[in-house]
Amino acid sequence: MGEVKLGQILRVLQKFRNDEDGVSNLTSRVTDRLLDSAGGFGAAFAGLEATADAAEAQPWTYGDMDSRPRSRIQPYKIGAMLDTTFGSILSATTAPRDPGAPVATLSGPISGFPTPILGMEEDFSIFTESHAEEAADLVGFLRDMPSKEFNSVGDDDTVPQYNKDLFLYALRSAMLSRKDTATLPFPPLWELTARKFFKTDTLHKLSSEVHKKTAFKREDDPTSTVTIALGFSGNERDYEHGAAYFREDLGMNSHHWHWHAVYPTSGFKGKDGTRTFKDRQGELFYYMHEQMLARYDAERLSNGLCRVEPLNNFREPIKEGYASHLSTNGGKEYAMRPSGLVMTDTNYMSVNIMERWRERLFEAIDRGHFILPDDAGKDASDKVNIDRLGDAIEANRKSPNYSYYGYLHNTGHMMLSQIHDPDERYNAPSGVLAYVQTAIRDPLFYRWHKFIDDMFAAYKDTLPGYRTSDLEWKGMTVGEVKTTDLHQKNDNTLHTFWNKRTIDLSNSIDFRNTIPTKVILTHLDHKAFQYQIAIHNATKETQKTTFRIFLAPRSDITKRRLDVNEQRRLFFEMDKFVKDLNPGRHTITRDSTESSVTIPFEKSQEEVDEFAKQYDKQQGKTADEQKDQENYCGCGWPHHLLLPRGTHAGMEMDLFVMITDWEKDKVEGDSSKCLYKKNH
Repeated sequence: MGEVKLGQILRVLQKFRNDEDGVSNLTSRVTDRLLDSAGGFGAAFAGLEATADAAEAQPWTYGDMDSRPRSRIQPYKIGAMLDTTFGSILSATTAPRDPGAPVATLSGPISGFPTPILGMEEDFSIFTESHAEEAADLVGFLRDMPSKEFNSVGDDDTVPQYNKDLFLYALRSAMLSRKDTATLPFPPLWELTARKFFKTDTLHKLSSEVHKKTAFKREDDPTSTVTIALGFSGNERDYEHGAAYFREDLGMNSHHWHWHAVYPTSGFKGKDGTRTFKDRQGELFYYMHEQMLARYDAERLSNGLCRVEPLNNFREPIKEGYASHLSTNGGKEYAMRPSGLVMTDTNYMSVNIMERWRERLFEAIDRGHFILPDDAGKDASDKVNIDRLGDAIEANRKSPNYSYYGYLHNTGHMMLSQIHDPDERYNAPSGVLAYVQTAIRDPLFYRWHKFIDDMFAAYKDTLPGYRTSDLEWKGMTVGEVKTTDLHQKNDNTLHTFWNKRTIDLSNSIDFRNTIPTKVILTHLDHKAFQYQIAIHNATKETQKTTFRIFLAPRSDITKRRLDVNEQRRLFFEMDKFVKDLNPGRHTITRDSTESSVTIPFEKSQEEVDEFAKQYDKQQGKTADEQKDQENYCGCGWPHHLLLPRGTHAGMEMDLFVMITDWEKDKVEGDSSKCLYKKNH
C-alpha cells in the first residue's frame, strides 16, 4: 500500500473535535444557570489488603435546561480540515519524505465512495441493521483504498458528506484493518465526540466559565484556564450507583467502541459485494464480553453488590433505572429509564419474535447442529461450535442462518434502549444502550449480556470434560506463584486507590476562544506490582512457553467460598506472554505494567501530534529504531482498571497461572501488530 506517514487523517479528526459544538453558542446565555452541587462521590478506596486515600470528584448540576438554545449543527465536510497543523499520514512512495516537500495527493473527488444514507444529525448505531450495512460498505471501501487515494481523504471535495459518527467508526475500523495504518495512534474518542462521554451539565459549566473568563480577563492570561470536576451520574440512593465509576470510566467505554470497530458486525464489503470477516469473530465476541462481565462482577463484590443477574425473562419489570445525562448529535439528552419498565413490542420488532429466536438458539445448542438455509451449499457445515454460535447470537453476517436465528443480541440492545417509548409516539431519543460508545454505562447492559453469556455457558456444558492429556505438559511444572507490591514490598497484597487525571477539552469543543478548558477525572487505579512464578523444565529441550495469568474473587457477597464451577466464570485475564525456557528451574518475574492485555491511558491530541512528528522522523529507520513508536491501537483493556477496587479490610482473590506449549496454541498467519488481535 505504500509507506505510512502520520497526519493527514488527523485533519479529518480535527473536524470531529471542532464539530462537537453542543455548547459553543451558549457562552453568553447560561452564565447564571449553573449551580454547584454540594454532593460528591468521595469514599476512600481500599486495595486487596490495605486502604488508600480518598479523592473527591465534585459533580455539577445544571438548572433550567429546557431554556438552553439549540446546538449549532453543521454538516460534516472533510475538506474543511486543511487549515490544521498536522502533516501527512500516507505517502505514495517508499522513500522518506522531505518535511518541506508537498504531500502527494489527488485533486478532485475520489470515485467509488458508497452513497451516504444516514442523516447528518442522526445517531449512528451498529446495532441497527441498516446502519451496520452502510458502515460495512464504507469500511470495506476505505480498507481497500490504495495509499495514494487514502492519503487524500482529508482534502477538499474528495469524500461525500457522511454522518460523522458513521464516518468516524468506518475510518477507525478501516485503519485498524490496513497494514499501513493498523499501529498508528488515534486521538481519544472522548476528544472527538465529547458529548458521548461528558455530561451535558459539565459541558455547559465549561461554557459558562469560559464566558466569564473571556468577559473579564485576557484570553492569553495563564490564570484563565477553566477546570471542572467530573462527577458520575445518579447518586447513592440508587443501589447500582456504587459501581458507577467503573461503568462510566472513559477507558472502558472507549475499549468497547474500539473492539466493535476491530470486529464490525456486518464485516467488510468489497467492491463486488462479497463480505470478509475477522478470524474467530464470533468466539472473540463471546470472550471479550465474558471477560467484561467477570471483571464487573469482581467490582460489584468490592462494593457490596450482588453479582449480575441475567435478564432471562423478557416480560418481567426491569428493576434497574438509569439516566446518563449525555446528549445526542441533535442536542437532546439520551432518554432516561425509570425502574419498573417492561420490554414491549416496538415498531420493528415484537417480544414474541425475540423469544422465538432465543428458543431456536437453545435448540441448536441442545442438538449440536444449526438449521441451515436452503441455499447454504452442499459443503456447508451445520455443526455448532463456539465461533459459529457467537456469529449466530451477536448476530453478525457470518451467522449460519441469519433469517432463521435472527439477530438476538443486537435487537435486544435496541429494544431495551427504546423501552421508555417503544412505538415512538413521543419521538423520544433512544437510551445509551443503543450505542457501543455509551452502552456499558447502563447497569442493564450487564444483565442483558449475562443472559447472552449464559447461552455460551449452556453450549460449553454440552462439551466433554478435559482429559488429563489435554491439560498436562509432561516435564513442565508450575511451582510457587506470588505477587509483590513494588512500592511497599508486600507479598500477595495488592493496593488500589483513587487517582485523578486532567483531560484537556480545549480542542474537543469549539468555544470560539483560546482559553484552555479542562476536566478533572477521578478514576480507579492501582500500585504497580510484580508476579514471581517458579517453573521447572524437566525436559531436555528449550520449550517455548505461553503464560496465562487470571484473577477471581474467592467468595460471594455472603463470604461463602465459591466452588470451582461458580468461580471459573469469574476469572478475568490479567496477562498473557511467551517465554523460551531452557531445561532447569526458573523464577519468572513479570511486572504488572508489562501486561499484554491492557493499554495505558489513551494518548491525548497533543501526544498524538507529537507522535506524528516522531513517526515521520522514524520512516526509513530500522525495525528496532521504530519499535517505541509502534504497537498502540487503543483496542485493549484500560490498564488503570487491571485490578478491582477491593475493600478496606481486604478482599480475598485467587490468582491462577497456567502454562501451555506455544507450538500447540499459536495462531498461524496473524502478523498484525494490533494489540487486541495480537494478544487474544
